[in-house]
Parts: sequence; structure tokens; C-alpha cells
Amino acid sequence: QVASAAGVTVTIEPLCRQECNFINSVAEAMTIVHAVDQPSIQVLSDLYHVNTDQQPYSETRDAGAHLAHVHVAGKEERRTPNSADVEYLAAYFRVLKEMAYAGRISVESKMTDFQREAPGALAALRDAWRIA
Repeated sequence: QVASAAGVTVTIEPLCRQECNFINSVAEAMTIVHAVDQPSIQVLSDLYHVNTDQQPYSETRDAGAHLAHVHVAGKEERRTPNSADVEYLAAYFRVLKEMAYAGRISVESKMTDFQREAPGALAALRDAWRIA
């Protein structure tokens, strides 16, 4: 209620098991979202964490309107997405399109040279979304 009164959305980000021992899946986060039952408490799906723990994409889809944000990275070691990741990203984006997700998608990666890597990342995301 405090978040709602302040106009703030709290978004729970599940982390993979190698990084955390609490709230490791979108389904676990959704248990909390449903228990709290406040519109200001939502969930995030991070493709890196989902794939690291081999979680089904259906958990992301099942979050439905409670999915407030999405993180993506390249397939290996959280690298910046590039053209080699288009099919990988498209598989995840298909789920987002199925659920009519219209929120933001951000790249959370080990970017070392923004000026060099960002254009390729943006192109990969756009291509993946187009073919999803």
C-alpha cells in the first residue's frame, strides 16, 4: 500500500540459484505477487536467470498482466546480444508476444564498449522481435 500511495511499482526480480537462494523463478515471484495482492507489486522476467535455471518460458507467460519488465542478454555468459542471438531471443519474444506484452525490454549484459556494442544489440533485439 505504501508503494501504491507513492505511485511506485515494486518489481520482484527472480535470480538464478547460483546467485541467490530466495525467489529463483517467475513462478515463485508470482506466489508473492498473488499473496500480497497489490497492483503496485509486480514481477520481472530475466532471460539470463530463466535459462540458467532451465525454467520454462510458460512461467513468464503465466505472469500475464503482472509482468512489469523484462531483461535480456546474449546466450552465453550474459554477454551483449548480437546477431548470433536472434533465434535465441525470438523464442523468448514469442512468449512475450503471445501474452501481448507491451512493456519495456532492457539489455542487462556485460557490456564493455557501449558505443561499439549497443547498435548490434539493438539490431538483434529488433530482428528477434520481428521474427518472433
